[in-house]
Amino acid sequence: MSDFTSIARPYARAAFACASDKNNMDAWSALLKQTTKIINEKSMQNLLKNPCIDKRVAYECLLEFCKAVIFPFGKNFLKLMATNQRLLVLPEVKDLFERYKAELANQVTAYVISTVPLTKIEEQTLEKVLSERFQSHIKLDCHTDKNLLGGLVVRVGDLVIDDSVRGKLERLRATLVNQEAV
Repeated sequence: MSDFTSIARPYARAAFACASDKNNMDAWSALLKQTTKIINEKSMQNLLKNPCIDKRVAYECLLEFCKAVIFPFGKNFLKLMATNQRLLVLPEVKDLFERYKAELANQVTAYVISTVPLTKIEEQTLEKVLSERFQSHIKLDCHTDKNLLGGLVVRVGDLVIDDSVRGKLERLRATLVNQEAV
């Protein structure tokens, strides 16, 4: 997530509370997924970042593209975000909303970055170990990054477990620099 997380958090909590109260999690998920898809489009980004364009225009465009999934509370939510000029944080709102939804179901997503794709056995083993550690059902979201050199980085919520070669070398460098200073 980016720097928008602290701005997005109250909106995500409000959407989640409303979804819980009205028992319509799926409708909120669909709306937030659709709006995120639209907000991530380059043309919409340009529209939202242009100071000469009224944000109500962006709101109206968003409503037009979300006709299939819009509902009254969702429409008011988007209007509030547009009025406060916060439509750009919708992707983070969606991510946080999905995290809250998963926590409610006692499911946690672990973002895994490795140098090479993990095998099914490695994924199953990692899921089992993380499930025991966090005492939740773990869902892995695996990606590769050739810059790691080896090992992997696992992010679960705010916790980052860096077991990459790059991370180990960085910690070794920091230790050696600190010893030279003494």
